[in-house]
Amino acid sequence: MARPLMALEIERDRGLFRYNGSKNIENSYLLNLTNKATEMRYAFIHVSGTRDINMSGLDEVKLRAGEKREIPIILEMDPASLRGEVTNITFEVSTSEEPEKRVAAPTTFLGPVFR
Repeated sequence: MARPLMALEIERDRGLFRYNGSKNIENSYLLNLTNKATEMRYAFIHVSGTRDINMSGLDEVKLRAGEKREIPIILEMDPASLRGEVTNITFEVSTSEEPEKRVAAPTTFLGPVFR
């Protein structure tokens, strides 16, 4: 079995959620991407788990062979779209060279407690 050519780790930035100027809820993340290939790769970043989420930040990154980079990402949701205080989401990264081979990392999107 071939090893993945891209590694992905997720860190939540600043812990909890916040409201932005549009009164939507934001969560910040740092995606640590590593190109394990011996050639340059174009990585494409996608988030899944709910269709009501918007992503701000780079969604395409060029990485040299062996390069590791931190990519800041902000996810935003309308509070009316939340179904609870925690929404399970997954960041996925694919490359233009091998789009069928995705690397995925599950995490959560946090919102306010609804009572």
